[in-house]
Amino acid sequence: MPRATAILTHHQVRRDLMDKDKKLRKGEHEEAMEKAKDMLNKGCGMAEITNETKLSQENVLKAMKKMEQ
Repeated sequence: MPRATAILTHHQVRRDLMDKDKKLRKGEHEEAMEKAKDMLNKGCGMAEITNETKLSQENVLKAMKKMEQ
């Protein structure tokens, strides 16, 4: 029985690490969106923004729409 508990604990730790990784990626995405907005304000083109931020064109368009609001 202790072995099953150890395996469960391992899975819980792994899940917690994955959750932290998702939050980190979310933060990185938000930073990239802010950078895209800055680049749009400076007149940069879509290709330059997607290359620099690694965002999809769809996400750059979302950033553009948020700026218009």
